[in-house]
Amino acid sequence: MASGMAKAGRGARGIALVVVLWMLTLLAVIAASFTTTTRTETRLARNLVENAKAEALADAAVHRAIVGLLDGDPDARWAADGTLYEFAMDDGTAWITIQDETGKIDLNAGSRNLIAALLDAADVPLAEADSLSDAIIDYRDTDDQRRPNGAEDDDYRDAGLPWGAKDRPFEAVEELRRVLGMTPELYDRISPYLTVYTGQRGVNAAALRAGALTAEDTFDTNGADDDEVDTDADADQDAAPEAAPIDLERLAGATGGRRSRRALRIYSVRAEATVDSGALFVREAVVRLTGRAERPWLVHAWRQGRMDPLAH
Repeated sequence: MASGMAKAGRGARGIALVVVLWMLTLLAVIAASFTTTTRTETRLARNLVENAKAEALADAAVHRAIVGLLDGDPDARWAADGTLYEFAMDDGTAWITIQDETGKIDLNAGSRNLIAALLDAADVPLAEADSLSDAIIDYRDTDDQRRPNGAEDDDYRDAGLPWGAKDRPFEAVEELRRVLGMTPELYDRISPYLTVYTGQRGVNAAALRAGALTAEDTFDTNGADDDEVDTDADADQDAAPEAAPIDLERLAGATGGRRSRRALRIYSVRAEATVDSGALFVREAVVRLTGRAERPWLVHAWRQGRMDPLAH
C-alpha cells in the first residue's frame, strides 16, 4: 500500500509539473505576443509621428514659397516657372515647385475655341475634338440644351453611365474625367494645362510656354473682358519650359487678343517633404496673392498630393 501511495504521489507531482510547464509555456507565449504587439504599436506610433513631421514640413514649405513669391526684391523673389527650390530644416528637406495658374485654361471660363485649341495641340482628331469641346461646354453650362456635337443627360445614359451632364461649373479639374468621351490617357495629357481658379476667358500664352509670369499681355481667342488677367513682368523670361506631352507652341499660337487691365496672381505650389526617417508627404496648394497688407494671400486649394517624386 505504501508503494502504491508513493507511486500515486509521484504521479500527482508529475501531473503538477506538466501543468506548471504548460502554464510557463502559456505565459511565455502571452509575453511574446504582448511584446510583439507593443513593438508593433510603438512602430505604428513612431510612423505616425514621422508622417506628421513630414506633413508639417511640407506645409511649412508651402508657406515658405508664399513668402518667396511676396519678396519685395525682384532678384530674390521666387519664380513661378517650375524652378526647383530646396527648403531644409533640422530633420528633413522639402523640394518646392511653383506654377502660374494664368498659364492654364480655366475649365469654367475658357472659350470653346480655346478648349478646342488645347485638344488640337494634344493631336486629338478634329471630329473627336469638336465632340469633346462641346461636351465640356454642355457639362458646365446650366441648361439642358445639347450643343451640335455635345452631350447632355440622355447621351450619358445611352453610353451606360450612371451620371449625366453636371450643368454646373467644374469644382476641380479632376471632374473632367466624367465628361463623355474623355479618356484616362487624354486626361493625363491635358490636365496639367487646366485650372478652375482663374476665371479668365483667355490664357497667358507666355506663362503657358515657359511656366512663368513673363508676358505683357493675356490672350483670348474670342476677345477679352476688362477684368481678365494681365501678367507680372517680374519673372525670368529666359526660363525654359519643361518637356510637354502636347504642342505648347501650337496652343500658344492659337491664342490672340488684347491686353487686360487687371493683374491676377494665382499660383499652384507643390512641396514634397522627406524627413530623416524616410517618411514622405506631398502638399499641393493653390494660392492667390491679394496685394493687401492685412491679408496678403488667400488659399483656394489645400490637399495631399500624389507620391510622384520631384526630380531632385
